[in-house]
Amino acid sequence: MHRLLPALPTLALALPAQDDGRAEGRALLEALIEAQAGMAQMTAEYVQERTTPLTRKPLVAEGKLAFRRDPGCVVFFVREPRAAVIRLDLAHYEVWHPERARLERFVLPDDQMPRLLFDALGPTKANLERAFTVERCERVEGSETLRRLTLLPTGEDARRIAS
Repeated sequence: MHRLLPALPTLALALPAQDDGRAEGRALLEALIEAQAGMAQMTAEYVQERTTPLTRKPLVAEGKLAFRRDPGCVVFFVREPRAAVIRLDLAHYEVWHPERARLERFVLPDDQMPRLLFDALGPTKANLERAFTVERCERVEGSETLRRLTLLPTGEDARRIAS
């Protein structure tokens, strides 16, 4: 089951360790925003965890993503649990299933959902503060420098889209 927007975007960053908690998460986000200020595109490995009352364990997807700020577009090259390529721009959501040689394409009713995801991947302080708040900041197991930030949607549109 693929959702159009991860319910809780989580970022793992390699930055100096600080006190645990929300204040550290906000400081890490500010450092990320500053580092990405002039960024036009990026690629990154990702692990996405989604929880649902229907399963005992989180649903986990892993792969690589490519993000372009303008015009906004993100492509997820999913390795696990099944190979797929997911492409999202301001108007379309597409999923390519290579094992079935099948493309699913959806026209989005508006651009709110992709803009929220793009704001999480290429944030500005104003956009991030409008849409998300830091719920948790915790150390990634086995690393002294990586932190996992859990962001919660705060704006009315963000909560509606993520639910």
